[in-house]
Amino acid sequence: MPTRTPPVAAWTPAFVVDAVATAFERATELGFLRAMAEAARKHGVSAATIEEWVARARAVQTAPVPPGLLACHHCAKPMILVQLPESPQVYLCMPACGRLPVQAAAIGDAVAKTMLNRAPHLVPPGKTHAAAAYAPGAIRRIEVGATAGDLHITWRSDLPTARWAANVHRPAN
Repeated sequence: MPTRTPPVAAWTPAFVVDAVATAFERATELGFLRAMAEAARKHGVSAATIEEWVARARAVQTAPVPPGLLACHHCAKPMILVQLPESPQVYLCMPACGRLPVQAAAIGDAVAKTMLNRAPHLVPPGKTHAAAAYAPGAIRRIEVGATAGDLHITWRSDLPTARWAANVHRPAN
């Protein structure tokens, strides 16, 4: 059974993102297992470590913002959620363009506030604490600038109306 490489201080969020990006880029061509092995060789870590990082990057249950919405404003690449041991969750573009990581909680809070201000009818009653989770219904893309407050939001042109949302969020009889 493969073992995980012990954590190294040089594992920055950008290093993890580059390793995950290498695996994702080659996955369609080689399949995930071979792509992860190749990424492990390229970055000098064990395949089990790469596998764990890829699994964390693909796990979206705890993501502050639903996957696929965030992109880097500088390089236009998709952003993924990264969390190193004993560190807060951060978003980085994939592959990293050299930008600083942006705190995931701050982006989640900013998106939630935006949703509650612009499209409150899409957030069910009692779910305001998870307003960011409903962003795909109203937002097509969010480009993240230098900080979590520097968001460039592209809204859907077919934004559901309050009347539609009232029918969807109506309690069952």
